Amino acid sequence: MGVPYQAANLGGGDRLTPAPNAEAASWLRSLDPDGAVVASLVPPVFEAYARVFHPAVRAQAAVRAQSVDATSRSDIRWSDIATSNDRIMHPLAQFPRVACVVDQDDLVPCEGQIWAEPPGIGTLPPHLAASLLGILGPLVRDSACWFAVWPGFSDVEAPANGLNAFSVPARHYALYTGQLSDAATSLSPYREQSPSMWWPYDRSWFVATDIDLVSTYVGGSASFIDAILVSHSLEALQAQPADRIDYGADEINCAHW
Repeated sequence: MGVPYQAANLGGGDRLTPAPNAEAASWLRSLDPDGAVVASLVPPVFEAYARVFHPAVRAQAAVRAQSVDATSRSDIRWSDIATSNDRIMHPLAQFPRVACVVDQDDLVPCEGQIWAEPPGIGTLPPHLAASLLGILGPLVRDSACWFAVWPGFSDVEAPANGLNAFSVPARHYALYTGQLSDAATSLSPYREQSPSMWWPYDRSWFVATDIDLVSTYVGGSASFIDAILVSHSLEALQAQPADRIDYGADEINCAHW
């Protein structure tokens, strides 16, 4: 089922404070240099992992059929799209293979699809971030967090000090401090843009949204991940550090193109 889209809280990145240096990100040297597995995004040190699928946007014809205001946006889950295309939803599913697209690089729906726009690339929608915060609430003792932001976002108004830059395999980031609630507010005042990575000072969990992916990966305790997997507001499946994250990872659903 699709859920009505909730307007993003577009606050801009000026709520975040540049870290005095990038030492707090030094533990990310444990990321897998391969660059194409979950462990290249989330440190392979956690008890459990989850993949959170960013929703697509339901086609207006389907919205009208559900008696929803046609001018509003309605999210649609990958599993619903997969079912409509006789595809199988699984932890390594890739959107171009569960959805009928014109080609792999041009995520335009084939005629008659129940989705109109693909999932957001490189950003965790704020309402999904808010759902994660709701799950984290009982587990968090300190709301202070580290945030990593990819510097290539031209419309992100996050201040920099020149000392908070760091690199991981295949990516450069800038490190900031902020409050947990900042994760659910867009870094851009013009569109949805989440931090690339965020984690608490005690490193008890970790959230990563790569700039090229339409999913977010989370590591943490088994109880935290279990709560994500059973959440009605998130579409998520269990992940493993060695899971591939590239389009070719989906070997169950054949390509449409």
